[in-house]
Amino acid sequence: MDCRPIGSSSSIVALRYFETDLKPEKSTAVLLLGGLIADTLCLKSPTSTDVDRKVGMLLAEIIGTDLEKFGREVLRAGDDLLTSDPRRIWNRDQKVFSIRNHTFAVAQLETVALEELSPEQLSSFRDCLQEDFRKSTHLISLLFLTNVFAGDSWVTACESPLAAGVVASCFGATHPRSEWTLARGVLSRKKQIIPPLIRALAEREL
Repeated sequence: MDCRPIGSSSSIVALRYFETDLKPEKSTAVLLLGGLIADTLCLKSPTSTDVDRKVGMLLAEIIGTDLEKFGREVLRAGDDLLTSDPRRIWNRDQKVFSIRNHTFAVAQLETVALEELSPEQLSSFRDCLQEDFRKSTHLISLLFLTNVFAGDSWVTACESPLAAGVVASCFGATHPRSEWTLARGVLSRKKQIIPPLIRALAEREL
């Protein structure tokens, strides 16, 4: 087992090559850099470290590509937010967390073209979240649509009476018509979404 406080497991695999004076083949470097880009959102996520950035540059050098250009191509290739049915993809990266015998859920989708989403698509994503929330016993269910290049997220949420107002206190109030709010600078579920939610919920009498 090799555990290190860095942003991507792909960086760890690459480091095992470099630390033993081995050079990964170009095809392997492409896979490792692709994984690193996906894990760290092209090294823009708060989970990125200087080690990830150094490894990214070394892998890009082996491939013979520009790191930023490669990163954009990887993220665009995996972006189906504009073309897929919201019902099929809205919860594909939903994670459930627990606090004091209660649960809350956070789903996150990443895109490079958030500004191109139509009001109808946003409404459909929200409908999916609401339908799922009604069937659950979660305190809160949230959906983040994250613009990986701008570093911002649109967020919508459903709250139980016990957790009313928690989302607004953490990320700002939703727009009264659209029921979405812009969470500026929010990219990482691990570092920027879950910690403030847990702190806010911990202050409630659940």
